[in-house]
Amino acid sequence: MRTTIDRAGRLVVPEPVRGKLRIRAGAEVDVDERDGVIEIRPLAALVRVAETETGPAIEAVEPLPVLTDDVAQELATRDARAARTYARLGIAHRLVGA
Repeated sequence: MRTTIDRAGRLVVPEPVRGKLRIRAGAEVDVDERDGVIEIRPLAALVRVAETETGPAIEAVEPLPVLTDDVAQELATRDARAARTYARLGIAHRLVGA
């Protein structure tokens, strides 16, 4: 996908990419340069440990996007694809939730 960078250095990430990666306006991203390629990665959600009646629990510092069935399926498909690749390369990989 093509996009442009304005004079201030801002880059517009196309909506299909933002949607797939669940990046919302104001979200922080990590930007690196590797071998002449710009890499942009969404930062992991910030969480804290909160005490509840049943013991400690992890909670998000900021509201998280809704996890829809479509997003869950996409994540499961991506993880399964990665597991097959790692197995082919002989690298240990644990499926999320396994």
